[in-house]
Amino acid sequence: SEIARQIIWHYNIVWSTSLKYLGVHFKSGLSLEVEHNIAIQKFYTAANAVCSHVRFGFEMSKLFLVESFCLPILSYCCESLNYSKKQVHHLNVCWNNVYRKIFGMNRWESVRELQFLCERLDFVHIHVLRKLTFLSKISRSSNAILKICFNVFNRSAELSLLTHEFNVTIDTCTIGTLRHNVFDNFARTI
Repeated sequence: SEIARQIIWHYNIVWSTSLKYLGVHFKSGLSLEVEHNIAIQKFYTAANAVCSHVRFGFEMSKLFLVESFCLPILSYCCESLNYSKKQVHHLNVCWNNVYRKIFGMNRWESVRELQFLCERLDFVHIHVLRKLTFLSKISRSSNAILKICFNVFNRSAELSLLTHEFNVTIDTCTIGTLRHNVFDNFARTI
């Protein structure tokens, strides 16, 4: 449906269906959604550039370069965004495709065991680890506003499910314990 023209102090308000804020793209709808396709395009561009420049390098060297230069594009502020399960799945497919490219695997082959043997995580668990680490740091913050925000989120079903699934207590676990529990959870899925 068409939105009626809005005027404030003789100025027309321009309506938009998308917004870029701090490098994150949002799109309007019934609710504000994160536009992850742009990050996916940038990730593939960066991954292809890295892989084409180190064609004859060792696989672990290529993986290190992709983790250093490309993964941050895919995971930028993912801990603070509310991705849907479908969006996280799409991001996970991208991350898995890079493993396939680096290690010369076919599309139908799973990379989970390879990720486990390389002591790495799939994107689903990278996302969870970043979210739990972010929340753990906020829970320990001395900033009153952040503490209030955490206390509100602490009552949410999302946090309850995360802490139960990964067997952690946000405000008492160390970052090392969070990493260990997330990696153990990933290992159980193989």
